[in-house]
Amino acid sequence: MKKPFIFLLIFLLAFSVPLSGCSVSEAVVKAEKQNEVVIGNTRFAIELFKILNKDDSDKNIFISPISISTALTMTLNGASGSTKEAMEKALFYTGISLDEINSGSKYIYQNLKSKDNQTELIMDNSIWIKKGYPIKQSFKDVNKEMFDAYITDLDFSKPGAADEINNRIKKSTKGMIDQMIRPPIPEHVVMYLINAIYFKGDWTNSFDPKNTYEANFYGKSKTVTVDMMRRTGDTEYYGNERLKAVRLPYGQKEAYA
Repeated sequence: MKKPFIFLLIFLLAFSVPLSGCSVSEAVVKAEKQNEVVIGNTRFAIELFKILNKDDSDKNIFISPISISTALTMTLNGASGSTKEAMEKALFYTGISLDEINSGSKYIYQNLKSKDNQTELIMDNSIWIKKGYPIKQSFKDVNKEMFDAYITDLDFSKPGAADEINNRIKKSTKGMIDQMIRPPIPEHVVMYLINAIYFKGDWTNSFDPKNTYEANFYGKSKTVTVDMMRRTGDTEYYGNERLKAVRLPYGQKEAYA
């Protein structure tokens, strides 16, 4: 009887199957479908929020959709057949080749990192493979080239294996997340694929602390008194019968919103 095995995807935000691999090809220098990949990421984020809001409607939700879609796209490079088709559909990548998906993802990653020198963004991808487990070199190559992933084989049975992974996560999140993997690592785990994001930045137009005031916040199940921020001036706003939203950019106005 074959032993079960699994690889884990971990998505971190600070404020399993044998992998078939694919070719890096010419995607390194071209991003011909970058707009389609951006649109796919946006649609994925919206649908993800819909699902989470439905499942956890009584809770506050704070996630990083780009972190989740990045890790899943990295994994997509090792999928095939119906699994690959299902992942492409879930990520709204249908009709885009894998090379185009990878190059578009690299474009997003590079664009975010270089967008604004007034903010700090760290997006750290890493793949930790159980020592001796056969992973195709093409899978490693494409994730290193397209997602700047740190990839290493690690003896999961040694006492300090979990600490080694946690230390990288701690460093990339500036100490805000110091333990994600709890030792000992289970015997059936063959890979950890991790995306960790750290972001630090001030709003383009900051709120004056002197204008802070207490008021009631009406949640779905209870009302609590919290500190509210207030400011005047022009703000980009959108509203309809279902939602109201404002755009509060960080750093340089066109960088992060």
